[in-house]
Amino acid sequence: GGVTGPSGYETYTHAFFPQDRFDEVTHVGNWWCGRKGSGYVALWSEHATTWRVYDAATEATGGHTLPFDLIAEGGPNNVWVCEVGRAADHGTYTAFVAAVNAATPTITRDAGDPLGVRVRYVSPTEGELAFSAYGSFAVGGVDTPLRDHPRHSSPWAEQCAEGPWFDINDGGSRLVVDLAAGTRSVS
Repeated sequence: GGVTGPSGYETYTHAFFPQDRFDEVTHVGNWWCGRKGSGYVALWSEHATTWRVYDAATEATGGHTLPFDLIAEGGPNNVWVCEVGRAADHGTYTAFVAAVNAATPTITRDAGDPLGVRVRYVSPTEGELAFSAYGSFAVGGVDTPLRDHPRHSSPWAEQCAEGPWFDINDGGSRLVVDLAAGTRSVS
């Protein structure tokens, strides 16, 4: 960690963006974009970013040879936006990078209210996304609930949004782990 500010929060936010795990990395505006095969990712930071430099001789780098920790100075009130894509939907990586660069998020802050932040981003894939600390999360103008649904749900596993448990099923086998109760059940 770094030096904390008066509120006890770090004076920066950061994101794991392992450059050496991508086939290609591009920086344009406030976007960092990466391509791995035919999959794409773009990460935007409201605050300007730099790479944290680690000394592999004295600090754990997880085997990364290129910078991987993207730092945005300015305190905990930074906004990050992530867009993912693939060749089947976006065409070339160059087209994906151009599309996200043309879709700059808009941030509105209420004076004197640190939670009064509104974010609007017109995603090249999903259309208009809007979020605020006091409002809802809207996709294309339709509110999308952030509560009362599983954190993860798939044909094989479900993770409760609030609880410390998970339930994995596959091919007639089941694993249920309840971290709060300290139990594990296999059937």
